[in-house]
Amino acid sequence: MGAAALAGVLLAALAPEVAMGAFPGRNGNIVYTVPGDPYYGQVFIVQPGAGRFQVTNYDYPPVAPVWNAVGSMLAFDHFLGSSRGIGIGTLTLDPLPDRLLGYNDVRLYVGGGSTGPSGPISDQWSDPAWSPAGNRIVAQRYGALWTADEDGSTRQLTDPPAGLDAEPVWSPDGSLIAFSRCEDFTDAGYVGCRLQVISPTASRLTAPRPLSSAGLNAHSPDWSPDSQTIAFEVGTQRGEGQGIYTIRRDGTGQRRLYPSGYTPAFSPDGTRIAYSKGSGLYSVDRNGGDEDQIVDGPNADPDWQALAPDAVQPPLPARATAPVTPKALPNANPTPTTSAASTIPPGAPPAAASTPPTTRPTATAPSIPRAPTVRRVLRLSTRSIRVDRRGRLRVRLTCAAANSGACIGSITVTTVRRTRGIGPDIAVGSVRIRRGRTVTLSLRVDRGDRRTLRRRGSIDAYVTTSIEDAEGTRRRTRDRVRLSG
Repeated sequence: MGAAALAGVLLAALAPEVAMGAFPGRNGNIVYTVPGDPYYGQVFIVQPGAGRFQVTNYDYPPVAPVWNAVGSMLAFDHFLGSSRGIGIGTLTLDPLPDRLLGYNDVRLYVGGGSTGPSGPISDQWSDPAWSPAGNRIVAQRYGALWTADEDGSTRQLTDPPAGLDAEPVWSPDGSLIAFSRCEDFTDAGYVGCRLQVISPTASRLTAPRPLSSAGLNAHSPDWSPDSQTIAFEVGTQRGEGQGIYTIRRDGTGQRRLYPSGYTPAFSPDGTRIAYSKGSGLYSVDRNGGDEDQIVDGPNADPDWQALAPDAVQPPLPARATAPVTPKALPNANPTPTTSAASTIPPGAPPAAASTPPTTRPTATAPSIPRAPTVRRVLRLSTRSIRVDRRGRLRVRLTCAAANSGACIGSITVTTVRRTRGIGPDIAVGSVRIRRGRTVTLSLRVDRGDRRTLRRRGSIDAYVTTSIEDAEGTRRRTRDRVRLSG
C-alpha cells in the first residue's frame, strides 16, 4: 500500500462512516449520536413516540454505537489515548441506565496498541459490527477488515489492493459480511466506494464479490433482518445526502428508496428503514412512501434495537424527555392527485371548485435541550492555524480567568469527525498563563498527521482546553479551527 493510500487509511480510522446490521425481532429503541456543540458526539437513545434520553457524558465519547443481536449491549469506537489509538469498547444497557455513563463504564473489547522499535504504535480499530451469536466483532483496522473474538484473538479478513475496506456489517444469518471498498476518504467522506460481500470464514486472499453498480459511490450498508436485502447510502454527507438505496444480496434489484438521507438502518421487524439527515432522524417504509420524523436536529449513525418476540419494552429512565411527536413529511415524489375542479358534483356552486385540497398537519418534535452556558476561561485569537515544516503549530490564547491568578491546565488539538464530533489527538500540551495575559503556545504535530495534512492541504480540527479555576472547578472550552500546512 502506497504512502498516499496509507494516509487515507489513517484519516478514515479517525473519522469512520459506520454500518450496522438489523437483527430480527420486535422494534425496540434507536441509538444514535448527536454531533456538534454542546454534545460533541454523545450517545442518545430514543423510543419512537415515547421519549429520548442522553446515555453518555464524557470527553472522547463512543463513536457510532451498534446493538448486539439481543439488544443488551452496544459496541463502538473507543478512544484509548494519543499513544494507544482507537479500540472497540462495549457498554451494557440492560437495564437502561438511570445515570449518565462515563469512560469508566466502558469495557475494552479489543485494541490498545503495542510498542515498536520507535515507541508506542497506536491501534486503529473502527466501524464495529456484531456477529449474530454476539461472540465476535468485525471491524476496520488499518484499512482492512479484521475479526476479533471474545478471547482477544484477531484475524485479518481482507487485504484491499488499493484504498481501504470499511463499514463492515454481518448478515443476521451469519453467512456473509457486507462492506464498502473505497478509493479514499476526504473531507466530504468516503469516495469511489462500491459495496462488496465476503464470507466471514474467507482468507485474506479471497476476492470479495461486488454488489452495487460501479461509479455509484455506494457505502454504509445495512442488512435486512431476513438477510436478503441491503440498504445503503449513495454519495457523501453534504447537506441531506444523495439518497437511500436497496439491493438484493445477489446484486440484483438495485433501486433508490428515498432521494435524501444517509447511514440507513433497518428496523428489526423489517418494515421500515431509519436514516439520518441534517434536519433530523427519519424512517421510511422499506417499499417507499412518506418519511416520518423521529427526532429533530443534528444526529448520526442510528441503529435499531431488536427485542425478543415475548420481551417487554424496557421503561425509559425518569430523566427521559417529554414524548417525541413524529413529524410526517410529504413524499418527495407524491402521486398526482385529482384536482378539486374535476370532482365537483353536478349542480354544485362554482365556489366549490376553488376549495383547496386538505393538507396533512405536521407536528414539530421538541429540540434537545442545550447545555448551560459556561464562562470562557481561555480565548482563542484565530480560527486558522498553520503547521510549519518542522511540524509545529502555534496557538494564541488569552487567559480570562476571573477569580484566579492564572489559567493552568492542558490543551489538545484533535481532528474533526465528519458527523460525530472529535477524533484522536494530533497535538497536546500544557497551559500556564497569567490572568489577562496573551501567549502563543507551540505544539508538535505527530509525523503521520503531518503527512496527511501535506497531502490534503488543510483539515478541520478542534482546539480543546481544560483549565482548573481557584475553586477547583474544571472548565473546558472547545473551538473549531482550520489547520493548513
